[in-house]
Amino acid sequence: MPPVIGSFVDKQKQKYYWILIPIFLGSAAFLMLGSVESFIPLLIIIMFFQVVTTIFLTITDTLAGDAAAKTDPVKMMTLHTVAVDLGAAIGPLLSFIIIDLYGISAVFYLSSMVMLFVGGAWGVFHFFGKKKDNYLA
Repeated sequence: MPPVIGSFVDKQKQKYYWILIPIFLGSAAFLMLGSVESFIPLLIIIMFFQVVTTIFLTITDTLAGDAAAKTDPVKMMTLHTVAVDLGAAIGPLLSFIIIDLYGISAVFYLSSMVMLFVGGAWGVFHFFGKKKDNYLA
C-alpha cells in the first residue's frame, strides 16, 4: 500500500493537502476508539486506524522527502527523524500519565482533539499562507 500511496501523492501538484485526509480520519478513529464497548467493533476500528496510520506515515515521508530536495537534505531528514522519534518516545509516556489520571478514554478523546487541531492548523496555514510551495515556512 505505501508505494501506491507515495506514487500517487508524488504526482499531485498540491501534495500538502493530501495529509489532511489521514489526519481527519485518524481523529475520527481516535474518537470512535474512546467510546467502543465491544470486541468486534474495536477490532474493526483498530484495523481501520492501522490503514490510516500507514497512509499518514507514507504521506509525511513523501512530504519530508520533497522538502529535503528543496533544502539541505541531511538537515531536513534529520529533523524529520528526530520529530518522529521524539513523538514515539514522549507519546506513550504522556498517554500513561493521562490514563492514570483520567482513564483510557481520555487519551483517545484528547488525541482526537489534537489531530483535529493539527489538521485545522495545517489546512489554514497552507490555504491562507503566502508560501504555498515552501514546506518549511
